Amino acid sequence: MPKGQARAKAFLRAASDFFWPPRSLISGARGVGSGPLSPEDFTRLRFISDPLCDRCGVPLDYRTGDETWCVACLARPPRWDRARAALVYDDTSRRPALDLKRAGRRDGLPTLVGWMRQAGGVLIDEADVLVPVPLHYTRLVVRGFNQSG
Repeated sequence: MPKGQARAKAFLRAASDFFWPPRSLISGARGVGSGPLSPEDFTRLRFISDPLCDRCGVPLDYRTGDETWCVACLARPPRWDRARAALVYDDTSRRPALDLKRAGRRDGLPTLVGWMRQAGGVLIDEADVLVPVPLHYTRLVVRGFNQSG
């Protein structure tokens, strides 16, 4: 991107933040700063990290070996090879997920994508192809975009 175009984009972004202050992805409070989360909201998030199930990515108390599976995956293996999530889905993480999915709130996408990339980066690097989950055309019309895409 040329320098002049980058400066114009930065100016427009700063002007829009001045007139329409950013809203927190979690609490909805306005004027939280330059990012989509206030520090208080960020501390409420529960990120998933090792140890975790190698199959479904659910957090575990400890790792038992190279390939550690949770009890649910041992009892009934899922149809997919491996999956990952960035956050534990709870009352705090539910709002940004549903706002993206149902309300079309895209202002936090760069942050959410960064978290997803960090959580599933190894899987993405090993993948031959990535395919978004298909969305029924009526939901696509209502939402305006396919959030998994």
